[in-house]
Amino acid sequence: MFVCEHGAARRVIASAYFNRLAKEQDLNYKAIFRGTEPDSILTTTTMKGLINDRFEIEKWKPEKISEKDIAESYQIITFDCNLPNVSANEQWNNIPPIILKTLTKST
Repeated sequence: MFVCEHGAARRVIASAYFNRLAKEQDLNYKAIFRGTEPDSILTTTTMKGLINDRFEIEKWKPEKISEKDIAESYQIITFDCNLPNVSANEQWNNIPPIILKTLTKST
C-alpha cells in the first residue's frame, strides 16, 4: 500500500506502475493507494500523465486509509507522512512533486 497525505498524486503513480510491473512479471501482488487526509479527486497533472501512459483511471479516487487497509497490507510505503504504530512501514520522503513534461519533435 502506498500512502501520502492527500492521496492524489505520487502514491497513485507508484501503485499504478507497481501493478503494471507485477502483472508483466506474473507476480501475485497488487498495490493500493490511500491518503491520511485524501483529496476528492486525483490531481490534474497525475491524471494527464497516467492517461498518456495508457492507464484506465476513470474509477480511481483518493480514499482514506483504514485500519482494515493496514491490517491487510504486506508492506506500507509512506510519502512524507507518518503512520504511528505501523510496523510494516517504509518511508519515502522528500520525493519531488509531479511535473508533466510535454515532448515535442525537433524539426
